Amino acid sequence: MNRSGIFAVLAAALLPALAPAQDKPQQNAPREVRYCTNCATVEALNPVPAGGGAHRYEMVLRYTDGKVKTFRYDNDPGLRVGEKVKDNNGVVVREAPAKP
Repeated sequence: MNRSGIFAVLAAALLPALAPAQDKPQQNAPREVRYCTNCATVEALNPVPAGGGAHRYEMVLRYTDGKVKTFRYDNDPGLRVGEKVKDNNGVVVREAPAKP
């Protein structure tokens, strides 16, 4: 193979790597911050005297965006401090563990 043939083969092999990719996303584009808007952690669970020896419960949730919300229950909600939960339109449910 002569010199111009070798150059042609090398150019054909390297040209796609040197050309800017039209369909690839830009590597340096800023990443969009995403977080779950209804995911939270139980921050506090406090019994509140309700009279007659009964207790009600106040549960404080801290959401992933930093906001805090308090829920009131007549009975123990069955959750503990530190548990990951989701707020589904005012109904607090335990977050399912991630699948392996």
